[in-house]
Amino acid sequence: MAVASRSALLSALHEVIDASRTDGGRVVLLVGEAGIGKTTLLGGLLAEREERVLRGTCEPLATARPLLPLHDWSRHLDVSPAWTDDARRHEFFEAWLDVVTAEPTVAVVDDLQWADDATADLLTFLARRLADSPTTLVLAGRRPSGRIGEVVAHLGRMPITTSYDVPPLAIEEIAPLTAGTDYSPSDVLALTGGNAFYATELLRSGTGATVSSSLSSVVLERLHLMTDAAVAVVEMVSVVPGRTELSLLLAHHDAAAVDAAVASDFLQVSDETVAFGHELARGAVADTLGPGRARALHRQVLAALVAQPTQDTAAIAFHADAAGDHDRAVTFGVRAAAAATRAGAHGDAASQLERVLTHRRHVPPARSAETLIQGADALARVGRGEDALALQIEAVDLLTDLGNHDLLAETLANQHRSLLTAARHEEAEAVLVQAERTASRAPGGMGELHAKVRRAYLEMLSGHDAAARERGREAIAAADRLDCPELGAVAHNVVGSSSWTSDPAEAERLLRAGLQLAMSIGDDTHAATIMVNLGSGAASIRSHSLARHWLERCLRWCEERDIPSTDHYAMAWLARVDLQAGDWRSATTRAQRCRDSSFAAASAVAGGVLATLAVRRGDADAGALVTDSWSRAVLTGQLQHTWPAMATWLEHAHATGAAVPEEAVAVFAEAVACDQPWAAGELAWRLRRAGALSPEDSRLVAIDVAGPWAAMLAGDWSSAGRQWNQIGCPLEAALARAASEDLDAVRAAVSSLDDLGAAPEAEAAAEKFVRLGGRGLARVTTSPLAALTAREHETLDLLRGGRSNRQIARALGISEKTASVHVSNVIRKLGVSSRTEAALLVDGGDRG
Repeated sequence: MAVASRSALLSALHEVIDASRTDGGRVVLLVGEAGIGKTTLLGGLLAEREERVLRGTCEPLATARPLLPLHDWSRHLDVSPAWTDDARRHEFFEAWLDVVTAEPTVAVVDDLQWADDATADLLTFLARRLADSPTTLVLAGRRPSGRIGEVVAHLGRMPITTSYDVPPLAIEEIAPLTAGTDYSPSDVLALTGGNAFYATELLRSGTGATVSSSLSSVVLERLHLMTDAAVAVVEMVSVVPGRTELSLLLAHHDAAAVDAAVASDFLQVSDETVAFGHELARGAVADTLGPGRARALHRQVLAALVAQPTQDTAAIAFHADAAGDHDRAVTFGVRAAAAATRAGAHGDAASQLERVLTHRRHVPPARSAETLIQGADALARVGRGEDALALQIEAVDLLTDLGNHDLLAETLANQHRSLLTAARHEEAEAVLVQAERTASRAPGGMGELHAKVRRAYLEMLSGHDAAARERGREAIAAADRLDCPELGAVAHNVVGSSSWTSDPAEAERLLRAGLQLAMSIGDDTHAATIMVNLGSGAASIRSHSLARHWLERCLRWCEERDIPSTDHYAMAWLARVDLQAGDWRSATTRAQRCRDSSFAAASAVAGGVLATLAVRRGDADAGALVTDSWSRAVLTGQLQHTWPAMATWLEHAHATGAAVPEEAVAVFAEAVACDQPWAAGELAWRLRRAGALSPEDSRLVAIDVAGPWAAMLAGDWSSAGRQWNQIGCPLEAALARAASEDLDAVRAAVSSLDDLGAAPEAEAAAEKFVRLGGRGLARVTTSPLAALTAREHETLDLLRGGRSNRQIARALGISEKTASVHVSNVIRKLGVSSRTEAALLVDGGDRG
């Protein structure tokens, strides 16, 4: 939001904060270029507020310290939650939420562009939960990019968020600053463009600067006016991003020099620390340093930091790197990365380790290999699989030369995971075989455990459930013996997920045990994965109540902890449950939310649901959606996704009279070979229905299929219908009744199919009813609301509330132009002439 002046912006900010006390919490995004005056503006705003103020800032370290603003916030509090190595991140965030919302508060984070991943996650967590509090969260900084840029974009779409661009100084605001100088307001405005920092530095420089002067030249002119001793103090502070301890300066410089440096107005003192008034000034001074002088200063700061009783590992790693101290750069860089990982700042951990790896040629090979492995793990966590793979390959070479078979096997197993993620399946298999062979030379170690887990996991993904269970149980025993709960949780997940079709009760028991292990070590992401596997496994055997329980619990878990990819997968599987249970509107809404997920499995499930719905409704774009669904499924390389996509393709072929796809029989054969009774049953029935298999086909002899499908294949329509009804699958129950020769059953099938909106099947069943001599078939006319998409239903609900296009756009997080298109589509599909008529149609009781 643009404002005309600083005074207008201050008034607007005061109004937002006032509103948060009476109408619920607010988020303010304050954006402006470097030096525009955001920090000064905030200082003036906060000085006039009576609420409690928590003010924190981020620092421009090469790799940020996790949760740094909380250290600043803590200074304003008598008691505050402390982050420890064994802290649970979600509980820590909850504790800070309680603190921030306990009373009317203005919580500020400045220099947001330098925020670490953990701070970004915390701010998202807080912002989503402020609505019922008297707190305003103010986030100020330059326009950010990367992870924090994504967070700011997300927050900007929230209804409680207001964004402001900080305007440059107007000429009337510059005029008082030029009083007593040789500059005119217009000259200052022409030189600085209204940038507050540039204007201040220009006026401090005296008459020597001209309108062509750069910031660097202005800074150099000011340095030349200072004593050498004071300049040395300023130079030392310039190599420390953020704040420098006053005690550190006094250890290397006399008090008079420190006082002179502060008096120069370059530096500011606060809470026994010293810092530049602006980061631009610090950078300008640092740029004047030669490489030798800069390295010497970093060494002085490094020595002081290492000697402190409480060591800041991120700061030590930063200065060790700049000082060329290879040993400390590696030691403290690894520690800082571990701290970042524990805080959930995985991107910062990866950056920290990448910097550490620049020193690997200067440390012993064994230590270099360990650092390569840690770096690869960190890069894999942030989705940089190819970079992780390159480090793993280098580590494998080193470990091979060192003869460390146990660690080599572990690294090869992790390399297998990277190759599998990159869909390089043949290479992945070769590497896993190498890992298994290497592990055999160091039996009973962690390398062998990693290889067992990877093999079991691969068997599970391939649908080879019996083999997955066998390997997985071996891994469970090994993980118990080696006291490795992390891999124990993975092994329980594999065995449990592979047991749904053979022993559902055992599947749930094992997955619950794995969940407890993941929770015991604070692995929230893997806990979410196990929850979604509990839900998806239950859904795959049509146990809908159990599936909903775990999928909804997973969604709550992911929302509380901001775990997006698993969140999408759980939502996609809930859409599948809705589809199977006959709630097609909910299935559509949920599937549309996650169809474009970057997580391939979630995208495949959601795309499959939407394609199936389109086929069953007889939509014009069903063919395109079926093709898209198959492509998404193939991309995963997993039978659990390819067989449902093929079932939908066969359903579409039957509805349109198209040829059976060539891949169908191969997918069916794979389902049979992998002993997947639900997959084999549905594919067999749909192949039979499409004419690709005859009842006497040898491929249907002695195959294991799920009960309802067995009844369908046997032509026992009454039994099939009862079984489908018992497990809550109305479409399949209707298809079973429609296949019978009983008029009452076919009549009931037509009614059920009409209720679902399955137009093609309903029409076919109605025609059969007539062919059998039936009369008096009453058909339900489909509501015009059934033609609306999920987004159009949301638009209609907002129209009913009297919302304008702009308000609809804000509520749905879309552009006003897109909102206008949705409104037009709603009006056209409902056959009305205005938005008012559309709302009245709904109010008249036709809710679809």
